[in-house]
Amino acid sequence: MGRPGLQPGEFGRMFFDQVSTGVRARVRYRDLSGSIKVVERTRKSKAAAGRALGEVIEQMQREGLPVTPRRESVGELVAAYLAWGRVHKWRPQTSDLYEHVAAKHLEAVGAVRADQVTTALAEQWLAAIEAASARRCARVILQGAFAKALREGRVSRNPIPATSTVVKPRREPRALTPGEVEAVRAAIKAYQDNERPGKAVRAAFLLPLIDLLVATGMRPNEALALTWGNVDTKAGTVEVCATVTRHKDDSGRSHLVRQPAPKTAKGRRVLLVPDWAMASLATQALDPITRAVGCMPDQLVFPSSSGGLMDLSNVRRTLRAACKGTPAEGFHPYLLRSTALTAVADVYGIMAARDVAGHASTAITELAYIERTGHAPGIEAAVADYRPR
Repeated sequence: MGRPGLQPGEFGRMFFDQVSTGVRARVRYRDLSGSIKVVERTRKSKAAAGRALGEVIEQMQREGLPVTPRRESVGELVAAYLAWGRVHKWRPQTSDLYEHVAAKHLEAVGAVRADQVTTALAEQWLAAIEAASARRCARVILQGAFAKALREGRVSRNPIPATSTVVKPRREPRALTPGEVEAVRAAIKAYQDNERPGKAVRAAFLLPLIDLLVATGMRPNEALALTWGNVDTKAGTVEVCATVTRHKDDSGRSHLVRQPAPKTAKGRRVLLVPDWAMASLATQALDPITRAVGCMPDQLVFPSSSGGLMDLSNVRRTLRAACKGTPAEGFHPYLLRSTALTAVADVYGIMAARDVAGHASTAITELAYIERTGHAPGIEAAVADYRPR
């Protein structure tokens, strides 16, 4: 059986000939019109000729002729995709997640040649990943890596889209009642007062934070990223323009950062804050930690005990301790977002809830944050003309 011909954009092997002026390196390639052409360079030594011809191939690639590397591995495709995404597309925490999943779940198949991967083989790889979230992420990485390589002419097909999709299970949104929110406040007050006579109130930030979250529907990490410069006490507003997230530095260590943009593009917004929540927020300025770092525009509204960014996991841990053994046990701060958005949708409509949430469309607001009552509205006026006559 004959050797397969060159594909458009593909170079053959490099050959060397001894000539009167030194060594000539030449290579055949098929251009994008399908024609076979030869490019060559002559230098005094074989190594110099090979380097010169290699530079020509690189230049041709830059000018629009895609080169198809032979026997490129899945690992090389994934590495190129992750490097491109970190520079051009993703936020740091997304890159950290993708690199972690790739190292843990895709390294074992990295040596497989990309042109040998079939949909059935990729299906087996993904099925072997037990956790649904990791399986979903690995599929995204593989699909992106093959799609990028396909656009660049490095592979002839993408076998990943036909693999089974991983459905993300969604919890039904739940909104707390006013009584349940009050039970959370009562649990926090009891926790703060318990066995601490004459001492500073512990976790004094909790009540102002709870009031702000239920009054605005903000994401907890958006609230933890607020600075006093984002709070306008005269207008009664807060500007959501950042979020707290965690990602790795160049040494691989994970740390908190204040990302100067919310979770989504539509997340940047100004929210009107009710008087009672603004009054509660004002008490945060009297907190000893806040007073220690000051209420300057660039200072955090909810600083940690060291004056830096507060970790949401520590907030949740404190809330669990405060609510344990009380009617509020099991509470977590994200419930306040669905509570606020459900209340806004009930009174002002789904469009208003979308704007308060900072979503691009009402679909995610309704699907993930608005609790359904199970009772349809009255429709008598709409069908009045159809009554029997």
